[in-house]
Amino acid sequence: METCAQITLGNIEVDPHVCDFYFSRKWAPGGYVWVFPKDGNTANVGLGISGEYSAEKPAIEYLNDFIQEKFPNAARFITVVGGVPCAPFMEDIVRDGLMIVGDAAHQANPISGGGIIQCILAGEIAGNVAAAAIKENNTSKQRLSEYSKEWYEVGGRTHVRSYRLKETVYKLTDDELNKTALKMNKLAPEKRTIVSIFKTALLNHPRLIPDILKVFLV
Repeated sequence: METCAQITLGNIEVDPHVCDFYFSRKWAPGGYVWVFPKDGNTANVGLGISGEYSAEKPAIEYLNDFIQEKFPNAARFITVVGGVPCAPFMEDIVRDGLMIVGDAAHQANPISGGGIIQCILAGEIAGNVAAAAIKENNTSKQRLSEYSKEWYEVGGRTHVRSYRLKETVYKLTDDELNKTALKMNKLAPEKRTIVSIFKTALLNHPRLIPDILKVFLV
């Protein structure tokens, strides 16, 4: 589970055309901070942290510390807190007469915490399978398992890789993340791909080779 907090801030200066992300154990251990501008003077500023760290310090306290350093004169308008199940892939999502979708099925992206696209895809698959199963008067687990098989091909396989990638990235220190990012910045935008990130990480951190290989063994 990832715990999240977001505050809408005013009286700040941000580039309205740029979304900023901060990856740091200081600000958001096991997660990241985002700054989503609404215009040049207001933005949604939030973060998500791994649940294993929230017992030591709540997400809202991490966010308060970040805002105090980066936007000390900000006006606060709206505060939202909650949780997202950025959990390992759930294989068993079907029972007799039942299919689960979305957060209940752990379908949120393990890295970003986003889940709208995944829910739409899974919901469409589940709906089609349910309609066919009802016409056949067969809503057994075996019949509905078509949903879980299709979901794995459409989103499940990617979920497994993303979760393994997240676990690998969490092992990097802030200094290692900064060095990787600086090298990536030297590449043309069109060459900043997942593959090039892996290559850069491997060149700088050979100890990650076993972990990165696991990402592709799905």
